[in-house]
Amino acid sequence: MSLPIRILIVDDHTVVCESLATLIDEQPDMQTVATAGEGEAAVNQAQQVQPDIILMDIDMPGLDCFEACRRISEAAPDARLVFLSGYRRDSYIEKALKTRAWGYLLKWGSVDDLLGAIRRIHCGAVCVAPEVRARLVSRGSAVPGWDEKTRTRLSLLTARELEVLRHIAAGRTRREAAERMGLSEKTVAGHLHTIMTKLDIHDRVVLAKFAIAEGLTES
Repeated sequence: MSLPIRILIVDDHTVVCESLATLIDEQPDMQTVATAGEGEAAVNQAQQVQPDIILMDIDMPGLDCFEACRRISEAAPDARLVFLSGYRRDSYIEKALKTRAWGYLLKWGSVDDLLGAIRRIHCGAVCVAPEVRARLVSRGSAVPGWDEKTRTRLSLLTARELEVLRHIAAGRTRREAAERMGLSEKTVAGHLHTIMTKLDIHDRVVLAKFAIAEGLTES
């Protein structure tokens, strides 16, 4: 009989950790070997228990989770990191891509999807939630992957376009944005058109909501 998949759970919510641990330990082919509530503890636990898979939350106190992932890759190089998050921000997805994680799953997914993803990842597959994959673009391929060629839509924007988007998030008109940026209203309109094309968002209200969700608000 093969050994169970050894899993480290990292989440600052105790209820989430305990619920996931119970779910995993009910599976005949899985075992929770440790839990951690923040990044520094996750690094220490990963080094001590050398898990097969690490389920990592993103928004936690203390050490930034992406820095924790970098240190974990050195402390437990054989562990396969999987983000299990309640967020699908492009900015988070972009950082997750750079960690070379084996997956990005969402907390509102089904139990069967989570367990199936853990098993596939253990066997060498990369698993990304459909809602996350929908936010990806891939250079040279019509089907987005999850590798060094993959980017989020937000990363396609230039610094100037991001500046325009911040003004949109702040609820400013094109004229107000133009005045603050020292540009003509026509130029701002051109940037706005390009932004909508790159993001495939063609409604200003939806665009503003997207920018706010990405944390691009400007005081």
